[in-house]
Amino acid sequence: SGDFDWITLSPKRHRPPLAQLLQTCHELKVVVHTPDDIDFATTMERACTPSTKRLLQPGWNSSEGDALALQHVRHHPQWRLSLQTHKWLAIR
Repeated sequence: SGDFDWITLSPKRHRPPLAQLLQTCHELKVVVHTPDDIDFATTMERACTPSTKRLLQPGWNSSEGDALALQHVRHHPQWRLSLQTHKWLAIR
């Protein structure tokens, strides 16, 4: 509860968020390792508002995730690419 300026939601397939959270988030960020993650991202997207920012992040050291995220972003302009820079910088 509360009045927040910005809410980023990074849902996981093993524990999907409540629909209410998807309706209130400003940014949806999904980590991609496999084609199932793209399917999950698409399902999560349907529950968001049109103004929600959509970001795909290739999973760390996942060449398949890299290729899938890039391909999806190229063909679906409502999605943007996001990188896990904290991993490169060794920040936990």
